[in-house]
Amino acid sequence: MEHSATSFYVFLSKVVPILRAEKLVSDTTNLEIVSDGAASQYKNLKTLFHVYNFQTDFGFRVSWNFTASYHGKSMCDAATGSLKQTANNHCRKGNYITSALELLEFANVKLKSETRAFIYINKLDLEAEKAVVENRYVNAIPIKGTRKFHRFVRCDNKLKCWYFSSDQESFEVEYEQRPEQILSTPTINAYIAVRTNRTYMVGLIENKRLFDGDEEFSVKILQRCGKRNNFQWPARDNIRPFHTNEILKVIDVPSTQTGRIYALKQDEYSYLESLQF
Repeated sequence: MEHSATSFYVFLSKVVPILRAEKLVSDTTNLEIVSDGAASQYKNLKTLFHVYNFQTDFGFRVSWNFTASYHGKSMCDAATGSLKQTANNHCRKGNYITSALELLEFANVKLKSETRAFIYINKLDLEAEKAVVENRYVNAIPIKGTRKFHRFVRCDNKLKCWYFSSDQESFEVEYEQRPEQILSTPTINAYIAVRTNRTYMVGLIENKRLFDGDEEFSVKILQRCGKRNNFQWPARDNIRPFHTNEILKVIDVPSTQTGRIYALKQDEYSYLESLQF
Protein backbone atom coordinates (compact mmCIF):
# COMPACT_ATOMS: atom_id res chain seq x y z
CA MET A 1 0.00 0.00 0.00
CA GLU A 2 1.37 3.42 -0.96
CA HIS A 3 2.09 5.65 2.05
CA SER A 4 1.72 9.25 0.88
CA ALA A 5 -0.04 12.53 1.68
CA THR A 6 -2.70 11.62 -0.87
CA SER A 7 -3.52 8.14 0.45
CA PHE A 8 -3.54 9.48 4.03
CA TYR A 9 -6.07 12.16 3.05
CA VAL A 10 -8.31 9.58 1.37
CA PHE A 11 -8.25 7.46 4.54
CA LEU A 12 -8.99 10.58 6.59
CA SER A 13 -12.02 11.31 4.39
CA LYS A 14 -13.36 7.87 5.38
CA VAL A 15 -12.67 8.34 9.09
CA VAL A 16 -14.24 11.79 9.52
CA PRO A 17 -17.83 10.64 8.70
CA ILE A 18 -17.42 7.90 11.33
CA LEU A 19 -16.28 10.47 13.89
CA ARG A 20 -19.32 12.59 13.01
CA ALA A 21 -21.70 9.62 13.30
CA GLU A 22 -20.30 8.85 16.75
CA LYS A 23 -20.66 12.57 17.61
CA LEU A 24 -16.96 12.81 18.41
CA VAL A 25 -16.55 15.86 16.14
CA SER A 26 -18.86 18.70 15.05
CA ASP A 27 -18.71 21.93 13.04
CA THR A 28 -17.20 23.68 16.08
CA THR A 29 -14.39 21.15 16.43
CA ASN A 30 -10.77 22.21 16.03
CA LEU A 31 -9.06 18.96 15.08
CA GLU A 32 -5.45 18.48 16.17
CA ILE A 33 -3.41 16.20 13.91
CA VAL A 34 0.08 15.10 14.94
CA SER A 35 2.35 13.35 12.45
CA ASP A 36 6.05 12.94 11.87
CA GLY A 37 7.87 15.28 9.54
CA ALA A 38 8.77 12.94 6.69
CA ALA A 39 8.60 15.10 3.54
CA SER A 40 7.65 12.16 1.32
CA GLN A 41 4.49 11.44 3.32
CA TYR A 42 3.36 14.41 5.36
CA LYS A 43 5.45 17.58 5.42
CA ASN A 44 5.03 18.83 1.87
CA LEU A 45 2.92 21.22 -0.20
CA LYS A 46 0.18 18.59 -0.62
CA THR A 47 -0.47 18.36 3.11
CA LEU A 48 -0.41 22.16 3.45
CA PHE A 49 -2.93 22.33 0.62
CA HIS A 50 -5.17 20.01 2.64
CA VAL A 51 -4.70 22.10 5.79
CA TYR A 52 -5.87 25.14 3.86
CA ASN A 53 -8.92 23.35 2.43
CA PHE A 54 -9.77 21.20 5.45
CA GLN A 55 -12.70 23.29 6.65
CA THR A 56 -14.19 23.39 3.15
CA ASP A 57 -13.82 19.63 2.77
CA PHE A 58 -14.86 18.47 6.24
CA GLY A 59 -16.63 21.37 7.95
CA PHE A 60 -14.17 22.16 10.74
CA ARG A 61 -10.68 23.56 11.23
CA VAL A 62 -7.50 21.59 11.67
CA SER A 63 -4.20 22.33 13.33
CA TRP A 64 -1.46 20.13 11.87
CA ASN A 65 1.54 19.55 14.12
CA PHE A 66 4.75 17.93 12.92
CA THR A 67 7.24 16.17 15.13
CA ALA A 68 10.94 16.17 14.30
CA SER A 69 11.97 15.17 10.79
CA TYR A 70 12.05 11.52 9.76
CA HIS A 71 9.87 8.87 11.39
CA GLY A 72 8.57 9.66 14.85
CA LYS A 73 6.81 7.31 17.27
CA SER A 74 3.59 7.92 19.17
CA MET A 75 0.60 6.10 20.68
CA CYS A 76 -0.63 5.43 17.11
CA ASP A 77 2.46 3.31 16.48
CA ALA A 78 1.81 1.41 19.72
CA ALA A 79 -1.82 0.75 18.70
CA THR A 80 -0.92 -0.63 15.27
CA GLY A 81 1.98 -2.56 16.79
CA SER A 82 -0.48 -4.22 19.17
CA LEU A 83 -2.62 -5.33 16.21
CA LYS A 84 0.37 -6.75 14.36
CA GLN A 85 1.62 -8.63 17.40
CA THR A 86 -1.81 -10.04 18.28
CA ALA A 87 -2.40 -11.17 14.68
CA ASN A 88 1.08 -12.67 14.49
CA ASN A 89 0.52 -14.68 17.68
CA HIS A 90 -2.83 -15.87 16.29
CA CYS A 91 -1.18 -17.08 13.06
CA ARG A 92 1.58 -18.91 14.98
CA LYS A 93 -1.12 -21.11 16.46
CA GLY A 94 -2.12 -22.26 12.99
CA ASN A 95 -5.02 -19.81 12.54
CA TYR A 96 -3.92 -18.21 9.28
CA ILE A 97 -5.16 -14.79 8.16
CA THR A 98 -5.08 -14.74 4.36
CA SER A 99 -6.75 -11.44 3.39
CA ALA A 100 -7.36 -7.88 4.53
CA LEU A 101 -11.01 -8.67 5.20
CA GLU A 102 -10.06 -11.58 7.44
CA LEU A 103 -7.68 -9.28 9.32
CA LEU A 104 -10.50 -6.74 9.71
CA GLU A 105 -12.82 -9.40 11.13
CA PHE A 106 -10.11 -10.62 13.50
CA ALA A 107 -9.33 -7.07 14.70
CA ASN A 108 -12.98 -6.26 15.35
CA VAL A 109 -13.38 -9.41 17.45
CA LYS A 110 -10.13 -9.20 19.41
CA LEU A 111 -9.23 -5.52 19.68
CA LYS A 112 -12.22 -3.27 19.01
CA SER A 113 -13.08 -0.99 21.94
CA GLU A 114 -14.73 2.35 22.75
CA THR A 115 -11.56 4.17 21.72
CA ARG A 116 -10.42 1.98 18.85
CA ALA A 117 -12.21 0.88 15.68
CA PHE A 118 -11.15 -0.68 12.38
CA ILE A 119 -12.36 0.01 8.84
CA TYR A 120 -11.68 -1.51 5.42
CA ILE A 121 -11.18 0.46 2.20
CA ASN A 122 -11.20 -1.37 -1.10
CA LYS A 123 -8.03 -0.79 -3.14
CA LEU A 124 -10.00 0.13 -6.29
CA ASP A 125 -12.02 2.71 -4.35
CA LEU A 126 -8.82 4.09 -2.88
CA GLU A 127 -7.18 4.48 -6.30
CA ALA A 128 -10.29 6.15 -7.75
CA GLU A 129 -10.48 8.69 -4.94
CA LYS A 130 -6.73 9.30 -5.04
CA ALA A 131 -7.06 10.33 -8.70
CA VAL A 132 -9.67 12.93 -7.74
CA VAL A 133 -7.52 14.28 -4.89
CA GLU A 134 -4.36 14.42 -7.00
CA ASN A 135 -6.18 16.43 -9.66
CA ARG A 136 -6.52 19.24 -7.11
CA TYR A 137 -2.78 19.54 -6.49
CA VAL A 138 -2.34 21.68 -9.58
CA ASN A 139 -3.66 24.50 -7.36
CA ALA A 140 -1.23 23.82 -4.50
CA ILE A 141 1.60 26.26 -3.86
CA PRO A 142 4.88 25.72 -1.99
CA ILE A 143 5.64 27.68 1.18
CA LYS A 144 9.21 28.85 1.57
CA GLY A 145 10.75 27.53 4.76
CA THR A 146 8.30 24.64 5.20
CA ARG A 147 11.01 22.44 6.74
CA LYS A 148 11.60 24.95 9.57
CA PHE A 149 7.95 25.19 10.66
CA HIS A 150 6.23 22.57 12.83
CA ARG A 151 2.61 23.74 13.09
CA PHE A 152 0.16 25.06 10.46
CA VAL A 153 -3.37 26.48 10.81
CA ARG A 154 -5.54 28.25 8.24
CA CYS A 155 -6.65 31.78 9.10
CA ASP A 156 -8.85 33.44 6.44
CA ASN A 157 -6.84 33.31 3.20
CA LYS A 158 -3.54 32.74 5.00
CA LEU A 159 -1.69 29.91 6.67
CA LYS A 160 -0.33 30.63 10.13
CA CYS A 161 2.99 28.91 10.73
CA TRP A 162 4.86 28.23 13.97
CA TYR A 163 8.49 27.21 14.35
CA PHE A 164 7.39 25.09 17.32
CA SER A 165 3.87 23.93 18.20
CA SER A 166 4.10 25.59 21.63
CA ASP A 167 5.34 28.98 20.33
CA GLN A 168 3.24 32.05 21.07
CA GLU A 169 4.55 33.91 18.01
CA SER A 170 3.44 32.78 14.55
CA PHE A 171 4.08 33.86 10.97
CA GLU A 172 1.33 34.43 8.43
CA VAL A 173 1.79 33.39 4.79
CA GLU A 174 -0.54 34.46 1.99
CA TYR A 175 -2.03 31.35 0.40
CA GLU A 176 -3.85 32.26 -2.78
CA GLN A 177 -4.33 29.04 -4.66
CA ARG A 178 -3.03 28.86 -8.18
CA PRO A 179 -5.55 29.23 -10.97
CA GLU A 180 -6.28 26.13 -13.01
CA GLN A 181 -3.20 25.43 -15.12
CA ILE A 182 -4.51 22.79 -17.50
CA LEU A 183 -6.74 23.21 -20.51
CA SER A 184 -9.78 20.92 -20.45
CA THR A 185 -8.97 19.28 -23.81
CA PRO A 186 -5.25 19.18 -24.72
CA THR A 187 -4.88 18.73 -28.46
CA ILE A 188 -2.63 16.66 -30.69
CA ASN A 189 0.74 18.40 -31.32
CA ALA A 190 0.43 20.35 -28.07
CA TYR A 191 3.24 20.25 -25.51
CA ILE A 192 2.25 19.22 -21.99
CA ALA A 193 3.79 18.58 -18.57
CA VAL A 194 2.70 15.32 -16.93
CA ARG A 195 2.96 13.94 -13.40
CA THR A 196 4.96 10.79 -12.71
CA ASN A 197 5.70 9.02 -9.41
CA ARG A 198 8.42 11.35 -8.16
CA THR A 199 8.74 14.19 -10.65
CA TYR A 200 7.32 15.60 -13.89
CA MET A 201 7.99 15.05 -17.59
CA VAL A 202 7.33 17.20 -20.63
CA GLY A 203 6.52 16.03 -24.10
CA LEU A 204 4.54 16.32 -27.31
CA ILE A 205 1.08 14.80 -27.73
CA GLU A 206 1.23 12.58 -30.80
CA ASN A 207 -2.16 10.90 -30.49
CA LYS A 208 -5.16 10.57 -28.20
CA ARG A 209 -8.03 8.12 -27.86
CA LEU A 210 -10.87 7.20 -25.54
CA PHE A 211 -9.92 4.42 -23.13
CA ASP A 212 -12.36 3.14 -20.46
CA GLY A 213 -14.35 6.34 -20.72
CA ASP A 214 -11.30 8.59 -20.28
CA GLU A 215 -8.97 10.23 -22.78
CA GLU A 216 -5.57 8.59 -23.12
CA PHE A 217 -2.74 10.60 -24.68
CA SER A 218 0.33 9.18 -26.41
CA VAL A 219 3.14 11.54 -25.39
CA LYS A 220 6.58 11.70 -26.98
CA ILE A 221 8.86 12.50 -24.02
CA LEU A 222 11.43 15.29 -24.16
CA GLN A 223 14.03 14.06 -21.68
CA ARG A 224 15.91 16.09 -19.08
CA CYS A 225 19.48 17.03 -19.92
CA GLY A 226 21.30 17.89 -16.70
CA LYS A 227 19.67 19.58 -13.70
CA ARG A 228 18.79 22.93 -15.25
CA ASN A 229 16.21 24.03 -17.80
CA ASN A 230 17.68 21.84 -20.52
CA PHE A 231 15.83 19.13 -22.46
CA GLN A 232 16.59 17.06 -25.55
CA TRP A 233 14.97 14.43 -27.73
CA PRO A 234 16.41 10.97 -26.98
CA ALA A 235 18.10 8.93 -29.70
CA ARG A 236 15.16 6.52 -29.63
CA ASP A 237 11.61 7.88 -29.30
CA ASN A 238 10.19 7.44 -25.81
CA ILE A 239 6.39 7.41 -26.21
CA ARG A 240 4.26 6.84 -23.12
CA PRO A 241 0.51 6.82 -22.43
CA PHE A 242 -0.99 9.32 -19.94
CA HIS A 243 -4.53 10.03 -18.80
CA THR A 244 -6.15 13.43 -18.25
CA ASN A 245 -5.68 13.32 -14.47
CA GLU A 246 -1.91 12.92 -14.94
CA ILE A 247 -1.54 16.14 -16.96
CA LEU A 248 -0.22 19.07 -14.95
CA LYS A 249 -0.62 21.72 -17.62
CA VAL A 250 -0.34 22.57 -21.30
CA ILE A 251 2.92 24.41 -21.97
CA ASP A 252 4.28 26.57 -24.76
CA VAL A 253 6.51 25.08 -27.45
CA PRO A 254 10.03 24.78 -25.95
CA SER A 255 12.60 27.08 -27.54
CA THR A 256 15.97 26.08 -28.96
CA GLN A 257 19.02 27.89 -30.27
CA THR A 258 21.00 24.85 -31.33
CA GLY A 259 18.31 22.45 -32.57
CA ARG A 260 19.49 19.92 -29.96
CA ILE A 261 18.90 21.47 -26.54
CA TYR A 262 15.47 22.88 -25.70
CA ALA A 263 14.30 25.13 -22.88
CA LEU A 264 10.86 25.77 -21.37
CA LYS A 265 9.53 29.25 -20.76
CA GLN A 266 11.09 30.39 -17.49
CA ASP A 267 7.78 30.91 -15.66
CA GLU A 268 6.56 27.45 -16.71
CA TYR A 269 9.85 25.83 -15.69
CA SER A 270 9.79 27.61 -12.31
CA TYR A 271 6.21 26.48 -11.71
CA LEU A 272 7.00 22.83 -12.48
CA GLU A 273 10.17 22.90 -10.38
CA SER A 274 8.20 24.29 -7.42
CA LEU A 275 5.93 21.27 -7.33
CA GLN A 276 6.67 18.55 -4.76
CA PHE A 277 5.68 14.96 -5.54
